Amino acid sequence: MKLTDKIDLLMAEKGINKAVLSKHSEIPYSTIANFYEKGTDNVKLSTLKKLAKYFQVSLDYIADDDVEERNASSYAQEYGQYRTSDLMPLALNKKIPVVGVIQAGEPLLAEQNIIGFVELPSEFINDGGEYFGLRIIGNSMNLSRIFEGDIVIVRKQNYVENGEVAIVLVNGEDATVKKFYQSDTIVTLAPNSSDPTYAPRTYDLQKVPIAILGKVIKAIIDF
Repeated sequence: MKLTDKIDLLMAEKGINKAVLSKHSEIPYSTIANFYEKGTDNVKLSTLKKLAKYFQVSLDYIADDDVEERNASSYAQEYGQYRTSDLMPLALNKKIPVVGVIQAGEPLLAEQNIIGFVELPSEFINDGGEYFGLRIIGNSMNLSRIFEGDIVIVRKQNYVENGEVAIVLVNGEDATVKKFYQSDTIVTLAPNSSDPTYAPRTYDLQKVPIAILGKVIKAIIDF
């Protein structure tokens, strides 16, 4: 398998593109683009190491066109920087649909809403619940380590405890991610942001329909 094929496969597993790979692996975008345009015969070892570290696979898997299996042990032994457990890929066997915009009048996981998929270990979400991912817009929850462009993994449910982070649909508008609080018929959606322009919003359920779509359980950084 060629290096570019492996990169395509690994990016597909993470649900990322070349720009995101460049940003988080600290490999210049022009270098990644050259893989596809000019071939990979002269790729620097330092670049291969960054790819292996970012994708949590062995250097052998990245560097050797004949290596199909991902075996982290040789990388860990040779460079001594990472434990084998740090480099082994997760057992990705539960596919989670990722949606972009959620609006009233459309099923949550309608085809037009789904923008991709992520995979998580089945043991991470083995409670029998239904899960979906949602791409975040804005930085209203950055102090909860949820940033614009990130994907949050959400357990689909119509209730949360006060103070939990939820995906909420307000008055049929696009979904928002906020800390949820309710007292009688009053709901407060509170940001957790370093940006003071984000302020809590309070709604009267007798006047504004509020629908809880799910509880946020995990954030995946800018995938």
